[in-house]
Amino acid sequence: MEVYEALSQLRNKAVKDPVLRRKLLETRNSRTPLSDFCRLSTQAGVELYEMDILSAGEDYYAAMRRSTNGGGENSPLLVGEDDYYELFLEELAVMERNGRNLAGEELMIRGHRTRTRIVMPPIATYQSTEDGKVTEPMLSYYGARAKNKNVGIVVTEHSFIAAGGKAKARQLAISSDEDIDGLRSLVDVIHEGGALAIAQLNHAGSAAPSEVTGGKAVSASSVVLPTHPMMGDGTAPLEMDQAMIDEVVRLFAAAAVRAQAAGYDGAEIHSAHAYLLNQFYSPLTNHRTDEYGGSLEKRLRIHREVLEAVRCAVGEDFILSVRLGGCDYMDGGSTIDDSVYAAKVLEESGADMISLSGGMCRYTRAGHGEAGYFQDMSKAVRAAVSIPVLLTGGVKSLSDAEDLLANSAADLIGVGRELMKDPGWGENGYD
Repeated sequence: MEVYEALSQLRNKAVKDPVLRRKLLETRNSRTPLSDFCRLSTQAGVELYEMDILSAGEDYYAAMRRSTNGGGENSPLLVGEDDYYELFLEELAVMERNGRNLAGEELMIRGHRTRTRIVMPPIATYQSTEDGKVTEPMLSYYGARAKNKNVGIVVTEHSFIAAGGKAKARQLAISSDEDIDGLRSLVDVIHEGGALAIAQLNHAGSAAPSEVTGGKAVSASSVVLPTHPMMGDGTAPLEMDQAMIDEVVRLFAAAAVRAQAAGYDGAEIHSAHAYLLNQFYSPLTNHRTDEYGGSLEKRLRIHREVLEAVRCAVGEDFILSVRLGGCDYMDGGSTIDDSVYAAKVLEESGADMISLSGGMCRYTRAGHGEAGYFQDMSKAVRAAVSIPVLLTGGVKSLSDAEDLLANSAADLIGVGRELMKDPGWGENGYD
């Protein structure tokens, strides 16, 4: 494991565990600070060695260099211009001091630093041209929200990776190299506003209506979606064979390469809200008896293949997120225990972040409207993985976000509908 990856994992554990955080801070006062620091790291499940940190070079902390004097002349460890150990502890000390400003904390994700813990999640505007190209209204819409200093990451609306996986007319496209220039303009306005930009990649599967795609929908199994209201044609799709599955894996990787070429900081694989990868994940829609169906491990096989193909295509410096519809909240559907297992598998397969939402229930939950209404799932997942977890749903104010972060419901909080209505959301603080 690279040093920056180990430090990132340790940092995420320290965010979640204040006792570990304080113990790590106490190593500053010990006689053998770095030895004690590495011992605590090992006890927390992250292998770090003294020589790794001393020879770290241009790694995690070079990428996130902070305005600090380091340890000064009396620092027990001064490594050239940057003292990585001291910088790490200074970041932990900021966490301790911040109190009720958790939402305003930075977070490192695969070498990319967010300015806050607030994320604008993907919500489709359908402002594209008929063939899915970026338009001026889209640039204005995203640019206004990226300028909001409360927003650290903007995940752009779900983009179809192939014409046969298009969910609706005027959906944003990332299915052709001809889409790159327009997407680059979109990324530019987001970066100019100061936020990171992540592209959400999607194939609608059986939710793709034939009047939009011109063909018959495909899915994990020939099963009508149990969603309300109906998605797609409301008819049984064609069950995908191995060649079709291989092609979808290739299409996700090709779309991620386009996102990278357009300047995005990362890509998000959409496996929620009853779309194709979610159709493989849910037992309500995956009735296969081959290596892609049956057990949860097999239902996640296509996810592993997609993540591995994408990582191979984009390299190591690109954020990979998965939007996981972890629980269907329906009889016979996927469960919170399934979401915990899936998150572990996704982390092992290369995901840098898990964005949790609903499955066949889509982005709402019957009988719930409170802030963070999927937090029973996000808390369970967060306790099981070391990568950041994003929770979206029902958040209306900065106070809502702050409370969810303080209660360890997630590492990042998504604010969708409120930002959609008001690009200046949260600028009045916690009122």
